[in-house]
Amino acid sequence: MKNRILSLILFAGIIVTLISCAHQGTPSGGPDDKTSPKVVNSFPRSESVNVPTNSRIIISFSEWLSTKSDRGVSIFPPAKVKITVNRDRIEIIPVKGLLDSTTYHITINTLLQDLHNNPILSPVSLVFSTGNTLDSGEISGCVIDPSKKVLQPKIALFNNAKFIPDSGLTVTPDYLVQTDSSGRFGFSHVKKGNYRIIGFSDANSDNLLEPVTEQVYSPVDSLITISDETAAIKLFPSSYDTARPKIKSIQVISSTIISGQWMTPYDLRSGLKLPQCTIERTDSLSASVQTNYISLTKTSFFLQLKMPLTKSQYRLIYKIESSFRKSFSDTVTFNGVSSVDTIKPVLNSWLPNSGTVDLLPEIKLMWSKPIVINTPLFLIDSTGNDTVMTKIQSGYSDTVTVIPKRRLKPSSSYNLVLLKTFGNDISGNSLKARDTTDTTTVIRLRTVDTDSLAISMTGGTDCLGSKDAGKWVFKLLKRNTSYISPDSGGQFRFDSIPSGKGLIYYFEDLNGNNKPDTGKVLPWIAPELFLSAPDTIEARARWEVEGIQINNLCAPCKKTEKNIK
Repeated sequence: MKNRILSLILFAGIIVTLISCAHQGTPSGGPDDKTSPKVVNSFPRSESVNVPTNSRIIISFSEWLSTKSDRGVSIFPPAKVKITVNRDRIEIIPVKGLLDSTTYHITINTLLQDLHNNPILSPVSLVFSTGNTLDSGEISGCVIDPSKKVLQPKIALFNNAKFIPDSGLTVTPDYLVQTDSSGRFGFSHVKKGNYRIIGFSDANSDNLLEPVTEQVYSPVDSLITISDETAAIKLFPSSYDTARPKIKSIQVISSTIISGQWMTPYDLRSGLKLPQCTIERTDSLSASVQTNYISLTKTSFFLQLKMPLTKSQYRLIYKIESSFRKSFSDTVTFNGVSSVDTIKPVLNSWLPNSGTVDLLPEIKLMWSKPIVINTPLFLIDSTGNDTVMTKIQSGYSDTVTVIPKRRLKPSSSYNLVLLKTFGNDISGNSLKARDTTDTTTVIRLRTVDTDSLAISMTGGTDCLGSKDAGKWVFKLLKRNTSYISPDSGGQFRFDSIPSGKGLIYYFEDLNGNNKPDTGKVLPWIAPELFLSAPDTIEARARWEVEGIQINNLCAPCKKTEKNIK
């Protein structure tokens, strides 16, 4: 009887043990696991040499991995391999063997995660050679993106000896790494030589650049030479669009005016010439209608017809010539109208429309349709003693920007008077008056008080030297307004600006439009150099702030503790 009872107890214990062993999920209760996986071991070890070409690469981690972590592991130069995930290990198996005497890089990015979806904290690179030495080329740098919209882009290197101009940046790169959370990156043990380098967002995680859909970054120089000690590379926002310009839609405004939209920005910097547009009826061989192409923005335009349309079907034929590709043409069909545009443009709103303004305010007039101002505009103070001429953007636009040519007086009120005869739309309609008079509107502005202004703010850096196109910008955080100072041997001076904390940055304004422009990678157009001080600066009311020294402005890729004194 005792033996029978003992047997039952032993049997129950075995069942409990089996059930306990079978249940290996996450234990209930306790704090969530937020610990990121770490590399604890690898075979071969990083920087090993004479690794057999048929070796399996095994990487061990501090905890079990998600079965999808194979997406976070790549090998460069590209090789055909099979990647498997088993518990806390990743195994990389060469399908046809690796190349002899070649330095290989295993890159691990933040797509590698543990079972609780905690990603590896920082990208990891393991390197080994199938020969008796490792390549010794090195390069480091950082991505500088004022928008900060892309987190940890990937950086790709393409050997220039194998580079194909039209498609070279969309193939698998020779080397690839991911930046850290501050945008910095580094390549070591790279084969020396000339390379193209870009960064890209890799939204679909395929290690390939997708034109248009993925943000791209490029350096000021299209070609870099990698040696034992290569200078740090700075990458700036750029664009990559291999598609030909194509009209997205057109709208017939009247018998002599057509508006249109491009699918992508029509960028004249790419070597494109203005399109040649003609219109002809689809049902006859009558003479074609010549047009005048008027650009509104990079994506919109007007066609001014030299002969009126009728209520018939037409086709618009546009031909585009380019300095870097063959000319091409396309056709859009539409229905004509015989009506005349008699609708006058209305001033919908303007900015700033409340509060005080700076001494050099940027006044934006928003209209119901694109117009052009054809008469000088003046700001006149309430006493009639100060009259200031303004600068007005040229061409047609539905948002007209007006800026005084010199500073206004502080603690003063100014009026900007708009008469209906001061401008017109593309059909020749004058501005709509607000009442029976000729006045469209009167805009009243009040400038900031003298006590709210910083008398001046001066400073600079020792690393720039003298550059004719250099400009400094101080951007007030609270007011979200910017002030520009021309560079003078690496120094800046801002006079009579509103007080407050702001950010300061330097850029090379090569085209004189007062803003840093992005680059293009096809055809190659260098981005404008942009360098930002990471710390804020305060413009103090009623003070002359002098001697501001910005350290390490020219070396943003290096980690520094204090950058402004």
